Amino acid sequence: MHRLLLFLILITLFLVACSEGLEENTVKHVKLSDLDRSISKVSSDQMSVHEFNVSEEYNWLEVWVEKYVDGELVDDDFKFSKGVESEGHIIFSTDRDDNFSFNIGITNNGSVGTSHGHDLISKDREVTSFGWTINDEMVISEEELPLAGKFYINEERRMGFSGNTLEEWDDYKDDYDLAYIVKARFTNEN
Repeated sequence: MHRLLLFLILITLFLVACSEGLEENTVKHVKLSDLDRSISKVSSDQMSVHEFNVSEEYNWLEVWVEKYVDGELVDDDFKFSKGVESEGHIIFSTDRDDNFSFNIGITNNGSVGTSHGHDLISKDREVTSFGWTINDEMVISEEELPLAGKFYINEERRMGFSGNTLEEWDDYKDDYDLAYIVKARFTNEN
């Protein structure tokens, strides 16, 4: 856990230094450099980083993971929230193991909040990791925003969603044996 926290702090410092200034009320996927990707491989299998810039209208951020089995939502209980203002980052990473282990980090104004969760992937499903899709840029509203998704399929079902956007998820969700969608919502908690 200490290694994860140190990693999140280091990547946050780098991202803040490289931030190009984001339009207000926008969340955008950050393209990691080769060095960032190499560093992330030390502690994770895959990682997505989104930067955000919010107006005073929004002061609270909730990030959660939805689990789908055969296209049906079966779990959305893992949630992580943090107060936010102005600019920050949402970091989501998955670990290399037989479980779907994941980390969520929210950075804002020099503070870092982290949470860790996992879900045992049933051995009898015989699924393999198939895709990792990330939304590039979205306008912030009080609606849920799909940030990233990790998809698993049975070897016999190579079809569907790869290369499509998460907004099209409802059209393709039945093509996957198992899927995890990371979503966020910005609100005003006053």
